[in-house]
Amino acid sequence: MDDSSVDLLRHKRLGKQPKDIADFSSSIDSDRRLVNAVIDINKAHCIMLVECNIIDDKTSKQILKALNALDPEMELDPMLEDAHMNVEARVIEKIGEDIGGRIHTAKSRNDQQNTALRIVTREDILLVAKNLVALIKTLLNFAKVHVDTLMPGYTHLQHAQPITLAHHFLSHVNALFRNVDRLIDAFPRVNVCPMGAAALATTTFPISRERISELLGFNKLMDNSIDAVASRDFLLEVLSIYSMVMLYLSQISEELILWSTSEFSYLELPDMFTSTSSIMPQKKNASVPELIRAKAATVFGDLMTSLSMIKALPLSYNLDLQELTKYLWHGFEITYSSVNMLTECIEGMSVNKNRMKEMCVNSFITATDLADFLVSHTQLPFRTTHRLVSNIVLALLEMGRKKLTDLDKNLFDKICLETINNKLDIDFNKLIQAIDPMESVKSRKIISGPSPDTVRSAIMNKEKELEKLMNKISSLIAFLEQVKEKLATFS
Repeated sequence: MDDSSVDLLRHKRLGKQPKDIADFSSSIDSDRRLVNAVIDINKAHCIMLVECNIIDDKTSKQILKALNALDPEMELDPMLEDAHMNVEARVIEKIGEDIGGRIHTAKSRNDQQNTALRIVTREDILLVAKNLVALIKTLLNFAKVHVDTLMPGYTHLQHAQPITLAHHFLSHVNALFRNVDRLIDAFPRVNVCPMGAAALATTTFPISRERISELLGFNKLMDNSIDAVASRDFLLEVLSIYSMVMLYLSQISEELILWSTSEFSYLELPDMFTSTSSIMPQKKNASVPELIRAKAATVFGDLMTSLSMIKALPLSYNLDLQELTKYLWHGFEITYSSVNMLTECIEGMSVNKNRMKEMCVNSFITATDLADFLVSHTQLPFRTTHRLVSNIVLALLEMGRKKLTDLDKNLFDKICLETINNKLDIDFNKLIQAIDPMESVKSRKIISGPSPDTVRSAIMNKEKELEKLMNKISSLIAFLEQVKEKLATFS
């Protein structure tokens, strides 16, 4: 590009800037993803200008032709500061300043930057939402296979009560559903148009803000010109949602890491998502889940950095806002790739059903069921049966017995006499049946519970909800594609 292009901004007023300062001040690296949007904004602005009789038809056609000829992958010159000036400079380079110099009439980089960010971000959040739907679908398919796969449920990372693997993974499904909802809910707040606000005080030209908003596929206009150029709360909201997504991906990853250890041996990850040691050849490390867990923190950092960066900025536009872009892109890229990685990892992992069942059978995990059984079959209050079962567990441990089903009738009667000064007249065989882990799970038929029938019903309901979500996302993606196609017809 000719050095004269640098004069688009600085002229004699400021003179040529040294390269090291230009590089330091430039947003070129983070603006690369904006080029397509910037070209489209200029097209829509040009169409609006001619329709409002601000430029003539001949000028409009020459500008549109030059814009259509631009390569979105063009090399960007840091001496021109950003994508906006690079696009304008390329247009002027092709058709001259007398024609190309008119494209910036009635607009500023301030409103254009915020508009471009919103155009790219609205596409990004739909991509993340679409991939989250794919992850949810994978989890639901996984749950279908493991409706009857017994496993310990945990609180404080200690055995709590028996559940099924399907029930456990449905908890992740529910959390991820909420994040898809958040992304879709954020879409209309992202999809508002700042164009026409210009630098901060609109313009004296008789433009149509409504027309450019329509051409770019926005839902509505931002209705205060200062807010239109200065607001970045949409960016903070999206980064916050990305952080929530990564939070849950990190939790799932932590379980995959933990459960694939020798101590748990609940599952085995596909080889491609693991690594080995440079010195210990037997190692199979859960490297990809570990990285997802770590990368979650970097997305949290993107959010906190962005919040800190703009917490005390005066209105309206400040160049500090330029620095936000790279954190938004980083948050997107990490979240998008992490969702994909985790989906593929779960699709290929295998489960050790026997080990999970063994952890339920050889434990005291149905102690609550025993307390509940005694409440149902006697006149005792739960707090009394809770103390009774606690004493039973203690006695079994002192005798070296490691599971609740080691309880016999004589020991039961002895503990009852010691605890409540009375023997209980109950069918001991029914008691033993009640503390079988699988029977415990089957008996929990309350809505949201782990019984196989309840879980199957929950899976069916989630599949229906998922289809509705996917249709909504597909509809929004199709709408944005139609906007692009329509804009491309103007020449």
